[in-house]
Amino acid sequence: MLKRHPLTISVLVTLLVALGAGVVFAGPPAQPLAASAAPTVVSYQGQVTVGGVPHNGSGYFKFAVVDAAGTTSYWSNDGTASGEPVNAVELTVSNGLFTVLLGDSGMNALTADVFDGSERYLRVWFCQSATGSFVQLAPDRRIAAVPYALQATNADALDGQHAAAFWQLGGNAGTTGSHFLGTSDGQPLELRVNGARALRLEPNATSPNVIGGHWANNATAGVLGATIGGGGSDSHANLITDDYGTVGGGLWNQAGDGAGSTGDHPYATVGGGVSNTASGSHATIAGGGGNTASGKYATVAGGAGNEASGQDAAVGGGWANYATGASATVPGGVANIAAGTCGFAAGMNAHANHDGAFVWGDYDVLNSVSSTDANQFIVRASGGIWLGTTSSPSIPSGYFLNTSTGAYLTSGGTWTNSSDRNAKENLAPVDVHAVLARLAAMPISTWSYKAEDASVRHMGPMAQDFYAAFGLGDSDTSIGTIDADGVALAAIQGLYAQNQALQAENAALRAQMAGIEARLAALEQGR
Repeated sequence: MLKRHPLTISVLVTLLVALGAGVVFAGPPAQPLAASAAPTVVSYQGQVTVGGVPHNGSGYFKFAVVDAAGTTSYWSNDGTASGEPVNAVELTVSNGLFTVLLGDSGMNALTADVFDGSERYLRVWFCQSATGSFVQLAPDRRIAAVPYALQATNADALDGQHAAAFWQLGGNAGTTGSHFLGTSDGQPLELRVNGARALRLEPNATSPNVIGGHWANNATAGVLGATIGGGGSDSHANLITDDYGTVGGGLWNQAGDGAGSTGDHPYATVGGGVSNTASGSHATIAGGGGNTASGKYATVAGGAGNEASGQDAAVGGGWANYATGASATVPGGVANIAAGTCGFAAGMNAHANHDGAFVWGDYDVLNSVSSTDANQFIVRASGGIWLGTTSSPSIPSGYFLNTSTGAYLTSGGTWTNSSDRNAKENLAPVDVHAVLARLAAMPISTWSYKAEDASVRHMGPMAQDFYAAFGLGDSDTSIGTIDADGVALAAIQGLYAQNQALQAENAALRAQMAGIEARLAALEQGR
């Protein structure tokens, strides 16, 4: 029984999946088909010539799906088990071209078990008339992968061996260590979304590279163990130039110096941000923008325009800060420089230019404050300094340094001790005469501190002598200024008392002398 099919003119292809009235010319559907929606026909377009001339008009065709050897038939248009089908299909041929929907109504239906993953070929017989002898066209045509959607979408109906031969959307069970998803050769593996690369796995015998994010993100040729988590754009790709570098994300970030070999500055890390470069080996930039960590083991936590170029140097954040000395630190702020080894600069325009220098600069946009020698502790604080043990700082006007103890240094340079009566107890009177006597007996010398130049001279008692004489202070190796002042004041009071007593004695002696002089004058007049 014959069935006529309308002519369909289209681009010459081998096999196309037909779904409904439409024709899919290339690639799988954009979304997986449910089993109930799997295609049941396969569109085939071929060309036939007679005597070397393209045939025109009606033509009669028979079709079968066979194995690679051509000895076993898995489907035919009329259901014939093997060999040439009995019934033919009438088609219209135009300029040698014809199109047929295999498995369509009027033909034997296609089923999923026809395509079980093995090689399959389409065999075609042709005759110009319905009663003539059919000629088998050569060669058999290999069926491309697209029709295997029939088998894949109906895999749950196949035996367990076939169902385990591919990765399923719902997951696989019974996998072993020999199963894997990936490649078995030296070519990279890419995963794409919306047609664009989102993840690239690059093989390397030592350690593969994992390149995620924008398709422009990349690792320099020869780099191993590189990781880019994501980020990047057309003109601002993330880049790894040295072995085992890492870029977490962001834009325009680089791990490695991009010069020399790929192994001379390894293990650099940029967490994210934009336009950051960790070019030192083992260097780290957490984020921010325009930061550079070029020293070995150097770190920039964030901020913008910061640079840690010294080995083990660190910049915490802020803007335009530079830690150029080895193990130097800038915790943040603006325009600070820690150039000395183990230098520390913070605030604004603070420059620790010498080894071990600590420099703090207050908010002064125009002027910098700098160390002048090694191991200095320098603080510029135009609003004053407060030191204490309480949580309520107070710096009154006129105070340069205030403390929670009540002692302070005035802006004019005067040190003031705490001496509030309310802060004292165990008061006892002082024998000023005894103090004077002890002070008079105490050796007073001029001397130089060992830590100072010998040309710098001082005058005063030894702390041991002072403590032995008065028992003041908490140590026999130091003299409190208030104690020295107290002894001096007590001695002055003792001298004052002595002076008063001498003045009284002198007055009495003068009166006695005046009486004697008066009697002497009277005696002289009585002669």
